[in-house]
Amino acid sequence: MNLTYYGHASFLLETGGSTLLFDPFIRPNPLAKDIDVDAIQADYILLSHGHGDHVADVEEIGKRTGAELVGMVEVLAGLAKRVLRPHTP
Repeated sequence: MNLTYYGHASFLLETGGSTLLFDPFIRPNPLAKDIDVDAIQADYILLSHGHGDHVADVEEIGKRTGAELVGMVEVLAGLAKRVLRPHTP
């Protein structure tokens, strides 16, 4: 298991052959100013809620990686038209 903290509420968890990205707030996050967003891979993107400081980079990373989105239906509904694979249980 590997955990990478990007600052604020954003982190990446690599475990059991899957990569989970939580609340991707990278580009506008001063604590992550040295992080290359284009290098972040994800199988799943988990969103705690829809505020900008938790979803700022979800569209870009989601489209590039094809990651499955996991979150509350209200948050996913707003993103579903822009990101490739929203999770539907």
